[in-house]
Amino acid sequence: MPAAVSTARLTFILLLCLLVRPLAETGFRYQTTDGKLLFQPAEEFQRTANPHAILSLQSRDEVVVLVTSEKRRFDISQIYDGMPSTFDDGSQCLGRVMLSVDREEAATFLVEGMFPPEEESTHDTVYSVVLRGEIQYTIMIHYPLERGDEGFEWATDLLRSFSWATPLEKPESVEK
Repeated sequence: MPAAVSTARLTFILLLCLLVRPLAETGFRYQTTDGKLLFQPAEEFQRTANPHAILSLQSRDEVVVLVTSEKRRFDISQIYDGMPSTFDDGSQCLGRVMLSVDREEAATFLVEGMFPPEEESTHDTVYSVVLRGEIQYTIMIHYPLERGDEGFEWATDLLRSFSWATPLEKPESVEK
């Protein structure tokens, strides 16, 4: 009987190590203040202050990642179809595609010249909206204009660094 218990413990520990290992390999971990969404990029970001965001980060090469949340008002198709082609500040929506954030549909848009607000634009933006329960999360990845198409591809790949937190993970948990 003790050998069966030891085998079960060893199996449990091995499974736990396999599940935790991919998280450790990503390098860095940031969590929204509501504790629902994780961002685990390969590169380091610094936290920044933004009173409208539940996650606000900036990298050394001037990439800005913002996440906001609000009560869900539309379904994902309405969001996808309803994005304007031109915004009040002159920004242009150049394209739209349906991607996913951790297996949830995400209406994603390339917006030219969206950042910084109320100044001459220095960044393009991948703007992605994902619904989770009754909450609408907006992920904005602002990257320098000079990155062009390569920046768009890089930013859409960065969306893969987002995942939903499990109930066991506490908000603002350990960052590396």
